[in-house]
Amino acid sequence: GLTRTLAQLSTRRQTAKLTLYRRFSSILLASICISGLWVSWQMGVIVSGSLDSRWTSLWMFDAFWHVLYFGILLAICYLWSPSKSNLQYAYMDELGQEEEEEEETEPAERNL
Repeated sequence: GLTRTLAQLSTRRQTAKLTLYRRFSSILLASICISGLWVSWQMGVIVSGSLDSRWTSLWMFDAFWHVLYFGILLAICYLWSPSKSNLQYAYMDELGQEEEEEEETEPAERNL
């Protein structure tokens, strides 16, 4: 869905929203990479058998996911926080549709 949204925003030339969604997709990609590294480290600890000696730090296995989700939530809050360009995001879709309608009606008017 995110890829489709990025393609749609690109074809409609909505650069402000496109930048916002590209940043969001970068954050999601980074969180996926970090998750993969964390799972690899967890599996390494479990397979190596050092789990019994690290029983005091087992809370980190569960806490990491909560910290990661909280970090993603903070990133979303930052990206979509109220700013000067909120009106630009709100009306950009309407402007893009009006331009498309004008482009569609111009060739029809020329034929008359």
